[in-house]
Amino acid sequence: MTSIDTGLEPSSATVGAPTALHSVIQPQCSLAVQLRRVTGSVVGRPLELAAIQQELSAARSGLTAVTLEGEPGIGKTRLLVATAEIVEAQGFVPVAITADEEISGPFLLAQSLFASPVLREAITDTAAAAAVQRAVDAISGRTEPGLEALSPDRKLLRAFDLAAVALATVADHKALALLIDDLQWADDDTLRMLRYVVRADPASSIFLLLAIRPDEMALVTEAVTLIADMERMGLVRRLKLGRLNQLETAELLRQAKEVRA
Repeated sequence: MTSIDTGLEPSSATVGAPTALHSVIQPQCSLAVQLRRVTGSVVGRPLELAAIQQELSAARSGLTAVTLEGEPGIGKTRLLVATAEIVEAQGFVPVAITADEEISGPFLLAQSLFASPVLREAITDTAAAAAVQRAVDAISGRTEPGLEALSPDRKLLRAFDLAAVALATVADHKALALLIDDLQWADDDTLRMLRYVVRADPASSIFLLLAIRPDEMALVTEAVTLIADMERMGLVRRLKLGRLNQLETAELLRQAKEVRA
């Protein structure tokens, strides 16, 4: 894969400046805590689960995406965690990460993506390992030998390209599922990187599940642009979560009582 004209405008972050990060960066935005804490079956979301399953099956032939959109507490994270279990059972590499409202920085979410222990354990091919390491170096601010003279804008595009190559290379060996919670809080560089990945190689076996608070996302230009791009390409199914009915709420409360007991 080579660099393409994606229409992306570089951010103000400086790519190419040395950082304190190491080759094996540490995940800062993992969903591990949520994965451990969630118990019980998903209540009241059979249509959403069916839609996720359908797009997941299609992802083996090319990139597909699903958004889970709704107000805080509506159940987006629970569906995302349930999807993590489904994709793992179906042989995908499930990388579950979450953005943070109070913690941000250049490529912060992307760093957690590539530092995911699940992703690294799934890499058994030398070429894939090398591609991921090049992407890690680029998003961490380490300039490739011989490319020091590139402008900051070109270095940023190079980072996008290397990230896209790395994810596509991993997906060539084993289908990849990227599950991202609270996308509205993601850093602009990661959002631009995801947009580049989608536009650069939509044939990759990659499944995206993006949990979003619509009211807040409307104020994040890069997130809106990412979803709009996928809609134009016919790659995304947008699921708007409504509130549970009385019986479903009662079942949810029953599960919560069992967990506390």
